[in-house]
Amino acid sequence: MNKQQIIIGVSVIIIIFAIFGIIFTFQDRAEVSNSPAENIPAEQSFDFVKEDTSSSPTEYFESFGLNKLKINVYGGPKDIKTVIKNNVEYSLIRNPKSIGGLEFVSSDEFGEYYFAQDSAGENIIFTPGDASGRFGYGDVGEVSGVPIRERIPSAEYYAAYPTSELALKSGFTIVENTGVANRFLSTKYLKIKNLTNNKEVVVEIDSRNPIENTLMISEAGRIALGLDNNALGSFELVLVEKENYTLGAIRR
Repeated sequence: MNKQQIIIGVSVIIIIFAIFGIIFTFQDRAEVSNSPAENIPAEQSFDFVKEDTSSSPTEYFESFGLNKLKINVYGGPKDIKTVIKNNVEYSLIRNPKSIGGLEFVSSDEFGEYYFAQDSAGENIIFTPGDASGRFGYGDVGEVSGVPIRERIPSAEYYAAYPTSELALKSGFTIVENTGVANRFLSTKYLKIKNLTNNKEVVVEIDSRNPIENTLMISEAGRIALGLDNNALGSFELVLVEKENYTLGAIRR
């Protein structure tokens, strides 16, 4: 093999390596351009939904913290527990303290229920009631003194202020559970603000709420706050002077 053949052979080898180098360079670029990182937009937004798996009021409180309450509509004849006996709907009285000789009917988480009787000792017929109601026929608002059955939830603005224990847990102003304290509450209105949508309503203080992590309110009040019944919300509760406010939704 002469010198000229050696030069030609070396040149061919160099050309072959150069060709392979070009091919591998294009392949690498193709892989980079097809990588997932190149295909993701520079900015993306994602919606994260937290599913609420809590079932008890205590779990609600532990999961969501202070000022978090589950809204619950109450009042009116449909919230009075009744029972049907011999095709007749009778009203029930809840947790009677001083009336003896009443016939026991049922119990639930709100108390024990007995047949309500009139002054003649006859069971009271009450057809507007509902077997799933939570109040007894004789229950009245501890602050307002108005019978629960006579409330009109869809037209009246009222709510039950938390008992002192619940107010402490929920971060609201503590008002003792005494007759004097309830008379004090009767001189005030309650301004409720939904901290999620900033909707506000002024309501009469009707009773005391012993149900943990729950805001008991009329249907009209619930609508003004923009929440479904049993929905969880974050609220601000402020006692205000009656002469400075009018009952109802605060318009802005």
